[in-house]
Formats: sequence, C-alpha cells, structure tokens
Amino acid sequence: MKKSFRGGIELIISIGVGVLLALAGVAVKYFKWYFLIAGYNMASKKDKEKVDIEALGRFMGNMLFLAAALIIASSILHYYQYKILSMVMIFLMVAVIFYMAIKAQAYSYGTQKEKRTNKLIIIGALIPGVIIMLITLIPGAMTNEAVLEETFLRVSGMSGNTFAYESMEEIKLIEELPRANKVVGYNFGNINKGTFTVEGLGRGYLYQHSGKSPFLFIKLAGDRNFVIINYRDSEKTQQLYKGLKERVKN
Repeated sequence: MKKSFRGGIELIISIGVGVLLALAGVAVKYFKWYFLIAGYNMASKKDKEKVDIEALGRFMGNMLFLAAALIIASSILHYYQYKILSMVMIFLMVAVIFYMAIKAQAYSYGTQKEKRTNKLIIIGALIPGVIIMLITLIPGAMTNEAVLEETFLRVSGMSGNTFAYESMEEIKLIEELPRANKVVGYNFGNINKGTFTVEGLGRGYLYQHSGKSPFLFIKLAGDRNFVIINYRDSEKTQQLYKGLKERVKN
C-alpha cells in the first residue's frame, strides 16, 4: 500500500506520544518528579511513607522508557504497513502495563496481605479491558463470506452489506491495494473491513482478509463508490470474480 499525508501526520503524533512518555521517564527516574506517578501523587502522607519511592521511581522510569520504545516501534511498523508486527508491539504494551501495575506493589512496605489485596484489585481492574479488546478483535478476524444471490451480492459477517448487481459498473481484479484509512469498521493487521477511504478511489467498502493479491474491485453507481474484496486463498478471490462476472454482464 502507498503511504498518505494523513498517515504521515498519524506517525508524527504517535512518535510525539512516545517522546512524551520517554521524557516522563527521564523526569521520574533522574529528576525525581514523583508526582507524575499515578496513585502516589494522590496518596496520603502516611501511605507515602510505606513506599520505597526512589526504587519505585527508577522502576517506573524504566517502564516508561520501554513503553515509549514500543509505541514508537508500533507507529513506524504500522506506517510502513507491517501491521501484524505493529499489533504485536501493542500487545506487548498491554503486557508491560500489567507487569508495571503489579510489580509496583513490590516497592511498598505494606504487609503481604495488603500487597496481595492491591494486586487482586489491579488485576480485576485490568481484566475487563482485556476482555473488551478480545471481544472487539475476535469477531473482526472471522471471514466475511461473499454469497452470490439471485439479484445481489451479499457479504456476511462484521460490517456486512448487500450490493445489487444492477449497480455494478465495473468488475476487475487488481494486484495492488492503495493505502486505506478506516472510517467505520475493523482494522487489524492485514484485515480491514467496513467503510474506508482508499487513496485515489475515495470512500467505499473494503473486505480485506489478506495482504496478498489479487483484490476483487467492484465499481458501484452512485455515492457508494466501490467494493473491494479479497481472501487469504487467492483462488477463492478469483472464483468469486468469475462467478460475479457471469452474473453481471457489462
């Protein structure tokens, strides 16, 4: 895919976030700006006395450096279309957050019971977020089947839709998919489904299951613009193209 101006802006913003995290790490670890540590800054004086703040500051600083590196790496990988590796960085970020939240309890002088209770509270707070993330990712990873009905093409699954044969102005296979930006839908790795703005084509429907060509391109009449479909099995994409060409004579 080609890179767009918008993609460059997103990269700059993401790298900026990473740099801010790194600067926060420097502030906490080397300048002892402990008020930047969430939870500690709101704790009572009595509770603060139970914390080995210098050790905690060093630990939190190192974790912020790691988080910054992961965000910057993920942003660069995503910009250059290595989306799977980019998502790996994101999952590592989640792991770092879990580790940071739990390990931080080791720098408290509280009793083992207090530490254990705090860990359970932290885990309980983080687990719903992970569950929500999985609920979002799993349905989107399922294949959208394209079914040739009598008068229309039906795309099932997440962000599915129907497209009348009579509205199809052009049907062809293309070898390269231009850069696409999600408007509404799902975007994970090389899986893109929903409404996207595709460079050079405008806004339309994308059901991409793989980064491999070919891609089935369908030009639509009116403001719906186009539909692009492909599958991990290129033969399946080609069979859909042949079946659709038989249904639509233009």
